[in-house]
Amino acid sequence: MTSLDVIHSFWAVGLGVKADAVPGADNVVYARPERTGPFHLRCAELCGLWHGQMYQLTPRVATQAEFESWIARQQRQYADIVRYLPPYSHVYDPAPQYRAG
Repeated sequence: MTSLDVIHSFWAVGLGVKADAVPGADNVVYARPERTGPFHLRCAELCGLWHGQMYQLTPRVATQAEFESWIARQQRQYADIVRYLPPYSHVYDPAPQYRAG
């Protein structure tokens, strides 16, 4: 997990996990869910103007089959634009490719 703007502290309440997303750093977080379905995710760091809207995040734990089906749908939906994406990398460098102005 990383951030493009400020420090966020994502708290997966139902999973018992909390981790910081820090610009320029890659944090890896592991959780072992006990059930499938939605869980609450909150930002526990006062991160800026839109912090109050971050309570609306509702991710869900999916089965392996559900996840693979979702991946297949995403691949079909975005097939036309994949060529514009940078190649996959284990390291994420959020440095901009160009600057406006």
